[in-house]
Amino acid sequence: MPQPRRSTIGGASGRHLNDGITRLNDLPLNEGSAGQPWQDRSSRYDHRGRFPKPRSGLEFPKHPAGHGLTEMPSKADIAFGLQRRLCFRFRPGQKMHQMLAAKLVACVAVLSAAAPAAGNDKPVDGRFDIGGRSIRLACKGTGGPVVVIDAGMGTAPVEDQGWRIIADQVAPVTRVCLYDRAGLGGSDPAPAGPRSSLDAAADLHAVLSAAGIKGPYLLVGHSIGGLHAQVFAAKYPADTAGLVLVSTTHPDQFSRWLALLPAATSDEEKAVTEARAFLTSVQADPSKNEERLDMRASAREAHLLTSLGSKPVIVATHSPRFRMVPGLSEPLAVKLEDATQRMQREYLSLSTNAHQNIAERAGHGLPHEAPKFVVDNIFEGVAAVRQQSAR
Repeated sequence: MPQPRRSTIGGASGRHLNDGITRLNDLPLNEGSAGQPWQDRSSRYDHRGRFPKPRSGLEFPKHPAGHGLTEMPSKADIAFGLQRRLCFRFRPGQKMHQMLAAKLVACVAVLSAAAPAAGNDKPVDGRFDIGGRSIRLACKGTGGPVVVIDAGMGTAPVEDQGWRIIADQVAPVTRVCLYDRAGLGGSDPAPAGPRSSLDAAADLHAVLSAAGIKGPYLLVGHSIGGLHAQVFAAKYPADTAGLVLVSTTHPDQFSRWLALLPAATSDEEKAVTEARAFLTSVQADPSKNEERLDMRASAREAHLLTSLGSKPVIVATHSPRFRMVPGLSEPLAVKLEDATQRMQREYLSLSTNAHQNIAERAGHGLPHEAPKFVVDNIFEGVAAVRQQSAR
């Protein structure tokens, strides 16, 4: 199984947990179009967010106001940066002629696949009918693959500050779409009764078709949105170019957590009892969550996705320091988090072309705690799809 690559946010040190993380409140929204770049308020990072300092050969201009801030690079700068990384990275001990031969194909792949996709170049922001109901969809940028973002439970990403910042960074590189699931944001409510990931996937496929957004798509799913993305990939394989799973809910997550909870002890009886009651209700009763999602049905549907072959799968995992179930003693909390990290690694088996990046400090709310980390993983998925499509 492929081994995870740890992605450091701000470098590893003994400083407190939020040191080095670019918080959402530190980042301004882009008030204009994709042609008016989002302004990066952390000079520590390059445009992909992975490295504490810009690498040589890809320096960005200082902010014109002279505040020491860096600007998001132009589309041409970003394309050059991706090409440089994929085409011209020299490995220690590698002969120049070996490097050129090995990288030539990758270079041609990036240059060829980066061309804008026909019919996918107009901004879109509206409500689209999918058979008596309307779903809101917003797309910007040009090129392929089309990145489609499916957010966590209860989040309407079209107007969500964190996802808008992420979309503004992705748009100069490729087309990116945000959509609000039924009953959220600008979308009409779903029909009465429980829903499952299959319903969410069908709605997404229908609204993309209604808006004329052609695939295949690189699906980016955070939390429960990652579960929906897996079901979409299982139901519409021809329309799926790859997956970027951002701290994604595992199909067996709640059942495995419940199995690890011990009989309540005097020291943590209340916390264990509350955790068990919460996990049981979320798993068994759709009325306990705002989207009326049947978790058991969704888990069964997600299990239908057994393999994506060689399509890219990028697993973006929150820090192991994070505690998904609050209130438990540290030994028990660590036990549950260890199980969560194992479940994240299991996603690597979905593809022969799978990679994992683990945040150094950020928790489950990666789109808001560490948007640069999310963008970095999306760019990795875009580059992998472009390389593969050019072969």
